[in-house]
Amino acid sequence: MTESKKTKKTENTPLIGIDLSFGEALERFLQTDPKELASAIEKTKRRSDEIERSAAERRERLRSAAKGPAKKFSL
Repeated sequence: MTESKKTKKTENTPLIGIDLSFGEALERFLQTDPKELASAIEKTKRRSDEIERSAAERRERLRSAAKGPAKKFSL
């Protein structure tokens, strides 16, 4: 019996595509400058806020479009 491609792929692929052992990753993390991490976190937060704002705008446009026009058309 064959497995679906989706199932097979998720079982065999790592969640993060980093080709490092745990020890190597930990060693590199310990060498990282804390200031560098703080700036990366702030950048991620800003990007997250932008995405959230964009999603809220899109959601509002879709809701208003689903309601239909504000005024009914008449001749």
